[in-house]
Amino acid sequence: MCCYGIWYESSGEREPQVQGCWNRKAITCTATCEALLQPITSTSSLYACHCLSDMCNVNISTTLPPVHHPHTTYETLPGSPVSRWVYVAVSSLLLVVTLVVLVLKWLRVCFTLRREETMELEELDTSFNYISLKNPPSEDLQDLEFTQVLKVSSTAILWQGNFHGEDVVIKSYAACGSAQFMNEWRVLSSMLPVAHENVAHLLTAGSAGLGNERLLVLQFYPAGCLRHYLTHHTSDWSITLRLALSVARGLAFLHEEVWQDGCYKASIAHRDLSNENVLVKNDRTCVISDFGLAMVLQRSQKEKAGEKNSALITMTGTLRYMSPEMQDGSVNLRSWECALRQADVYSLGLLLWEIFSRCSSLYPGSAVPDFQLAFEAELGSEPTFSTLRELVLEERRRPKFPELWKQNSQIYSCLKETLESCWDPDPEGRLTADCTEQRLQQLMEYGTLENGQHVE
Repeated sequence: MCCYGIWYESSGEREPQVQGCWNRKAITCTATCEALLQPITSTSSLYACHCLSDMCNVNISTTLPPVHHPHTTYETLPGSPVSRWVYVAVSSLLLVVTLVVLVLKWLRVCFTLRREETMELEELDTSFNYISLKNPPSEDLQDLEFTQVLKVSSTAILWQGNFHGEDVVIKSYAACGSAQFMNEWRVLSSMLPVAHENVAHLLTAGSAGLGNERLLVLQFYPAGCLRHYLTHHTSDWSITLRLALSVARGLAFLHEEVWQDGCYKASIAHRDLSNENVLVKNDRTCVISDFGLAMVLQRSQKEKAGEKNSALITMTGTLRYMSPEMQDGSVNLRSWECALRQADVYSLGLLLWEIFSRCSSLYPGSAVPDFQLAFEAELGSEPTFSTLRELVLEERRRPKFPELWKQNSQIYSCLKETLESCWDPDPEGRLTADCTEQRLQQLMEYGTLENGQHVE
């Protein structure tokens, strides 16, 4: 017969936990209960002993553990109810934890696979017009006729030409402009199923010439760009609103997601809205053109904002029309697709100011001033980045409203509030393109101006 005892000591007080005896020859029992000390924490210890004499496990003497056995293990006492309970409890707990971990891993794998499948379907369903356009167009455009050069830039030459008996605009890209060609072609092609009257219309694309230059063939707008039109023409209140409203309407279309006849157009940020990238039609409405820097804001991209590279926050577009946050690189990357649209609206506000500055109805009894670009009165025709940054960012100045505009207080108040809400220093405080369109529509429905006076 061998007896045993287990004691727990904490803060100097020793308390027996288990005491008993059982028949077991495999364990060597001593005459007295000499327990081996096993520290648990700095203030508590555990003692255990095996002994042979009667009532030997009542009195206990302790010894320190041998130095050469720092990790002494104790054999489970099969006769102890507490030991069996601890063993069962620990084993059960480990089993439950293992099962929970396995289930969580399985659910995570299933969720990840399901999410990837859903994203792939979304890309196919919502962005097929853009995603599928991976290879450049290969159509042979030898039937094109180039008649005269309209504009030359560092990446492309803009020609007036003829294609199958129709006047067209031909955009011929140099080798260094291949990336812009691909981007503009893909953006314009993605809008073909849901074409809009205030966005330039792509007729075809391909290559021609000995060097196989990459070409975009677009609809021809004989009145030219908005800058040319405003330089050589003034407009009454009705025509001015037609010009302004059509620009806002075109930008609102670009920014919105459109489902039409089973086709989808994603939201698009232009990123280079200026008076040279807006064209005027014969009916004195405008179309937005030049999508070399535009960006399609796909649904799948919106979930990966943190993965976007720094190209999104670099200075992009025409300096004069660049928003303050673009100038100082403070674009909100947590919602970059919204930030890019807000930057477009800032540019829209400056364009609207230029359009209204040539409205004869706003200068009753006076000659309409010569056309000036936004900030031209303050900085001249070619501002530097530092001077524009100082004016726009540090001084927070915007184009001035002429005193003569104030003669009709209601029109002036609505117009001033609309423009100031477009170019607000805080991007979050700006109107959307759609709201700007609605404001201008209200002005059109308000009536006309004759000699500075409102007429129903």
